[in-house]
Amino acid sequence: MRILIAALLLAFAAWGIAEIYGEMAKTPATEQGSAPGG
Repeated sequence: MRILIAALLLAFAAWGIAEIYGEMAKTPATEQGSAPGG
């Protein structure tokens, strides 16, 4: 059960990061927290 919950949390985290990354890619670099400089 714990593994299932961890997998769900990881999936939600990955989805949230992807959403934020997509928004950041659309908009110019803003000074809002620490952005990954890849």
